[in-house]
Amino acid sequence: MEEKGFITNLREGNLGLATTYWLYFFIGGNVLYFLTITFPILLLINIPYMIIVLIGVWNSAKKYNGTCLWSGLAQLIVVLNVLMFFGVIIALLGS
Repeated sequence: MEEKGFITNLREGNLGLATTYWLYFFIGGNVLYFLTITFPILLLINIPYMIIVLIGVWNSAKKYNGTCLWSGLAQLIVVLNVLMFFGVIIALLGS
């Protein structure tokens, strides 16, 4: 049987909701965001990173066995981030 890599496990939601949300989305995303402000070239890393992490948060939430409140809030955050992403794209194209 083939062992899955880190990115595959992250994307498929195999790392757990708390780890995926807090470590990779919240902390990792904010660190990368602030680094991107200083070094705009990191946007080339930030966008694919956030896509993978948001998919991972969504999939982790679907697999979560705890209170449905946490999985629902995590999925809501994913939806809001996707809407924000498209809003930024539309605003940039409109200007």
